[in-house]
Amino acid sequence: SEMCIRDRIKDLHFAKQRFDSMASPQLLYCALMPAIAMLLAYVASDERGDSKQRARASRRLQEMPRHVLTAGLSASYSGEAIRFVRLFDMAEHDPALTYRQKMEFVEKLTVLFIDGRIWDSAGGEDPTPLSMAWDTAREARPLYYGADGKVVHLFCKPSPDHAQRLSDGLQAVAGSSIKRIHVELAVEDVGVLFTAFDLSRWFAARCDMKEKQNSDKLHILERHARSMFQSWHLDGSAGVQELTGMAFRLCAQEEQHLKAGRPRDNRVVWEAVLSSDFREPNDRVDTLLPMLEIYLSAADSTCGCERDLGALLRMLEAHKGPVDGWLHDLLLHGALP
Repeated sequence: SEMCIRDRIKDLHFAKQRFDSMASPQLLYCALMPAIAMLLAYVASDERGDSKQRARASRRLQEMPRHVLTAGLSASYSGEAIRFVRLFDMAEHDPALTYRQKMEFVEKLTVLFIDGRIWDSAGGEDPTPLSMAWDTAREARPLYYGADGKVVHLFCKPSPDHAQRLSDGLQAVAGSSIKRIHVELAVEDVGVLFTAFDLSRWFAARCDMKEKQNSDKLHILERHARSMFQSWHLDGSAGVQELTGMAFRLCAQEEQHLKAGRPRDNRVVWEAVLSSDFREPNDRVDTLLPMLEIYLSAADSTCGCERDLGALLRMLEAHKGPVDGWLHDLLLHGALP
């Protein structure tokens, strides 16, 4: 019904307080295009309505076919971006994963939006917002509206020039994002350099050495590890040597999880190295241990208090007393000595 459609469309509104207020509404728009078009056609055809509102509905309805690909591409990009952001939107993100997650996201942006592989999903079987928008518009029936029987077809095959302009614009956006990511998560950053403790990278390097006699990944890891130790004023050469031996031993221990693509938390695995029971008598860990303690004590979180506002409010309500919560509020904000 008209009211149901109107209520559903409210979910498409932008809201600053909603974390994914761009990605989710764009995806909903791609799925609801026929329903939105029906509502616009109804408003444009209802002679009881305001003439300006009817004209605006008619204009928006006529514009919809030109924006099908724009909506699909925008939703596809926003979806990839929000998935990347959510990797860090947790109370205890493992800083050893930052570099690999960044590089995987950059590679995905490059393949999909710089190289243009996102277009392969249009009209294909890949479940992307672009393919959803394309298929939804193509399968929609023609809409007739107005006293003069105007007709609108949601699906309109784009001209090569239009597709090229969309592709160029998306390439520019993706390129700017990649540059920003490299700046914000630079490999020289001490937090990003914890990637030297990422066992998945060590396992991949070991596999390349065994199967392909290729040590490129190992050399990159050693370079990152050396920079990590030096950033904390520790001996880089000794640290790399100690770290490499221990990392390969842990990879052998965790091989079942790593091969299955379900690695355990790096911090849980590396914690065992702190125990003398795990280490062998001839192991040299004089440089590795202080670096490992720094890594295990590093906190990598995003706005815990802000993200956990609901839990904090429930806690405050549970502890309210005669003081009506003002004391707890002062204690939370550190206003009392």
